[in-house]
Amino acid sequence: MMVCAGGRKCIFGNVRNGGMVLNDAGRIVEFTWLDLVQHNHNIELDEFIVMPNHVHGIIIIVGAGSKPALKRDGLHNTHCHIDRLNDRAGLEPAPTC
Repeated sequence: MMVCAGGRKCIFGNVRNGGMVLNDAGRIVEFTWLDLVQHNHNIELDEFIVMPNHVHGIIIIVGAGSKPALKRDGLHNTHCHIDRLNDRAGLEPAPTC
C-alpha cells in the first residue's frame, strides 16, 4: 500500500542525514498505522515507512479476508465484481522531497 499526501506536499517530516525525522503529522500517521490492528480484525502489519510526502506499508489479511459486497438486485442479492481501476505498471514513482 502507498498513500500520498494531498498535492504530494511534504507534510510528514524531513529527511536529515539519511534518516526520516517525523514531525507531528508524521507521528500521527505512524501512531495510526500501529493502531490499525486494534480496529481491524484479521490483519497483520508488516514493513512500514513514513516518507516526507507519502507512506508505504504492507498489510497482511489473514483468515478468510474480505468478502464481496452484496448488491440488491430486485428481491435477490448478487455479488458485486469490482474491476481493477488502475494498474500502476508503467507509472513513475511518487516524487519525494
